[in-house]
Amino acid sequence: MNMHLQGQVNKIVVDYYKLLDERAPVEQLQSFFYKDGFEINKGDLIISSLDEYANWYDQNKINFFDCRHNVERLDAIQLDDNICQAVIWMNYKAKTKNYEKVVINGIVKWNMIKTPDGLKIKEYFIEI
Repeated sequence: MNMHLQGQVNKIVVDYYKLLDERAPVEQLQSFFYKDGFEINKGDLIISSLDEYANWYDQNKINFFDCRHNVERLDAIQLDDNICQAVIWMNYKAKTKNYEKVVINGIVKWNMIKTPDGLKIKEYFIEI
């Protein structure tokens, strides 16, 4: 992967998780996704529309606070001329509404597609 594309992927990953942790308006987060179809897959959780994403995000804001997504490692891989993959080793920390600490380590994979508006997330896999 060329350095320019690697830099783009790094910036998108950092920007997305920063906005997620800051509880940004859902429209800002939705702008990272490919509008003509995307999927978030975390085992039994499948999100495949902007409305479903908004509902998931609202529930997370109710159930968790002090959220921190820490990217421990990020590898970007060019899959073809229009698709690249970000492999993200993630450490997630939060507190529940009952003040219980949550710590999760996992790997997140994003397949991103080139669009006229830049790279957009088409597939988002969470492995815990």
